[in-house]
Amino acid sequence: MTRDASQRSKPAVRLRARTDGTANGSDPSAMLPRGIIVLLGLAGVVITVAGLRGIADLLAPVFLALMLTVTASPLATWLRGRGAPVWVAMAATVTAVYAVLLGLGAAMIVSVSKLVELLPTYQSQFAALKADLVAALGNLGISANQLNR
Repeated sequence: MTRDASQRSKPAVRLRARTDGTANGSDPSAMLPRGIIVLLGLAGVVITVAGLRGIADLLAPVFLALMLTVTASPLATWLRGRGAPVWVAMAATVTAVYAVLLGLGAAMIVSVSKLVELLPTYQSQFAALKADLVAALGNLGISANQLNR
């Protein structure tokens, strides 16, 4: 079988690194010092973390929705593979997601009720901890009267 000229593969292009220390053909004095690059990277990290903290109230529900979607989507795929109509698969998926959310809410309610039951048993330990804290602050020059304000 013969190939014509349009079907022949082109030779691979080889890329070589620069060995003269220049960036994009510029002179070495135009490059940023390593310290500046590190500082710019750290500044970018700080700005990113501050931005994520600023939108944390939005990110938590979005990630919960993403997790629930990824968890429940195999149910819809399985139902569609078994020949169920789309609306049945989606209704079953939404019902499953609501069941998971209700289960999480019920677990939270049970946990809080158990905590309320257990708190009185720790009252003596809380009182001892408060006394230790007041004594430690007293050693630092902060009186109990200043704490009660």
